[in-house]
Amino acid sequence: MALRMSTRTCRDLLAADRRLQLALAGAFLGRLPLGLVTVLLLFAVGSTGRSLGLASVVSAAAVIGMAAGAPVQGRLLDRLGLIRVVSCYAALQAVTLFALAGALEAAPAWTVVALSFSQGATVPALSPCVRLVLRHRADRAGHGPAYTLDAVALEVIYLSGPALAAWGTVLVGPGPLLAGCAVLVVLGTAGFLCAARSSWLAPLTSEPTDRPMHGGGRPQPPDVRGSGPVVCFVLTMALLAAPFGLSEVALTGMAAEQGTGLAPVGSTLSLMGVGSVIGGLLYGAIRWRVTPARRFGLLALGLGTGTSAAALAPDFTTVHLLFALTGLCVAPLAGLSFEILDRLALPGAWMRTQSWGSVANTAGHAGGLTLGGALATTLGADGVLLLAGACVLAALFTAGPAFA
Repeated sequence: MALRMSTRTCRDLLAADRRLQLALAGAFLGRLPLGLVTVLLLFAVGSTGRSLGLASVVSAAAVIGMAAGAPVQGRLLDRLGLIRVVSCYAALQAVTLFALAGALEAAPAWTVVALSFSQGATVPALSPCVRLVLRHRADRAGHGPAYTLDAVALEVIYLSGPALAAWGTVLVGPGPLLAGCAVLVVLGTAGFLCAARSSWLAPLTSEPTDRPMHGGGRPQPPDVRGSGPVVCFVLTMALLAAPFGLSEVALTGMAAEQGTGLAPVGSTLSLMGVGSVIGGLLYGAIRWRVTPARRFGLLALGLGTGTSAAALAPDFTTVHLLFALTGLCVAPLAGLSFEILDRLALPGAWMRTQSWGSVANTAGHAGGLTLGGALATTLGADGVLLLAGACVLAALFTAGPAFA
């Protein structure tokens, strides 16, 4: 069924309820460290005189912890409720960040790596919670624009994070900045939970499931991995995230080949982020009469075509233009992907399904970085960009069962 809700409806929705505005503002503050901490750990460990290799391991440990912890937290959210779980995770996140701030200078390397993993594993699941609130507030036709609005907010967070990490490290140092992130997580999460009405935080279904019981206990919640369409679409999301990691490797290799330094790489990725924000806003402004499946295919093809075409670009000026245009597809595709996961979710497993989507994005991006690094010497920058386009084609193939 085609969507017919415009950005005006989302704007009216926000304007009609002050508490929704406050809840989304709190969630934005609470999620601001998402785009900051991973890069900050890279800067922080390097600035203490330790090796760049250790800095990379510490940063990677945080990403791995996030991917490992999200499904566990999603399961707890479905079983124990949002307020209790998110509050506990926010407190754990703050404690871990304060511990990291104190451990950077003198603690053994393994301690810093373990704390970084714990930091990633205890990130409170504010993004699925925001989508839950928006889902409660918008009717079915409004889910797509609402999710795209959240994707734009996340794009702003990830776009501003590296700059905040760099400037914060210079101005106040990594330790105080990590402590500031801990305060942001606590205040933002508290603001979100206090502003959101209890009906907005209610699970989408409270009906018991028909899953087998252990020892006569409560029915077990459905296992997301048992749903073929969900599994296929989670794999699709991972394949769609891989081109971003592959592109970062390819752009770095292209800069080395052309002897330009890393400045064009940063500007290219920034232009892609700006294009993503603009694309998300434009996407929400259109009254769509095209089905989600067709929109998904068109947006994915736009992503694949833009990244692959950069392999033919003669210089970074052309690459800038191509990536800025490709960025127009990023936020709409992210919002639409979570809308599709929403429609595929099993009763009683909505939070877990959304969490697996977040894991797919993280794992796909990390996998793209790893694969690109392993094949960069063999394929060259152009070959890695073409591989990014191949990942998009594979994603379109794996998405078939979800749309069937």
